[in-house]
Amino acid sequence: MNRHHRISYKFGIPPPSSVTDAERLDKLNGNTLWMDALQKEMEAVWIAFEIQDAEVKHLPGYKKIPGHIIWDVKVDFMRKARYVAGGHHTDPPKVMTYSSVVSRESMRIALFLAALNDLGVCLTNIGNAYLTAQTTERCYVVAGDEFGPELKGRILKIVRALYGLKSAGASFHAHLASILWHIMGFTPCLVDPDVWMCPATKPDGTPYYEYVCVLC
Repeated sequence: MNRHHRISYKFGIPPPSSVTDAERLDKLNGNTLWMDALQKEMEAVWIAFEIQDAEVKHLPGYKKIPGHIIWDVKVDFMRKARYVAGGHHTDPPKVMTYSSVVSRESMRIALFLAALNDLGVCLTNIGNAYLTAQTTERCYVVAGDEFGPELKGRILKIVRALYGLKSAGASFHAHLASILWHIMGFTPCLVDPDVWMCPATKPDGTPYYEYVCVLC
């Protein structure tokens, strides 16, 4: 046995190393937990790709990068699979590549104002958030086992801000800002651009401001 071969465990559960290994573990455990996690992820991430014709072997002007599945186990023992692009194979963008978040001080002030004005506080999560934004990078991947036998080996152009791309965070941040500003009518705070404000009126006619604090 190769002494360098290691099997890592999380919460006592060994994550698979590939799709084939996930199938093996499910068969060994008498369930379909890993493959169910993979199917759920691929259904969610499908929007990020544009399938090319079978005869297409490369895309001029686009960079070929790898893609792979990251397998994980959550604290409730639920299996998790996430498809990640190999963004480390691309050149660093010349603009900001991350998604900023609201400051701790701004968050405290917002909660204080909510309590002072007897306003409700809501928390929401955007599922697969980055995939809601278009990508600014010109990349493609070759479909692997995770895409199924009918698509394996096909060229897939990346059209959304797929996790792993260097500009994914910035693309999502710009997309969310556009939605808040142009569609929902919020404006960013001059001091903290991740605090968004919109004038509103209570049922009794009292004017106030609604705030959105961006944490992703």
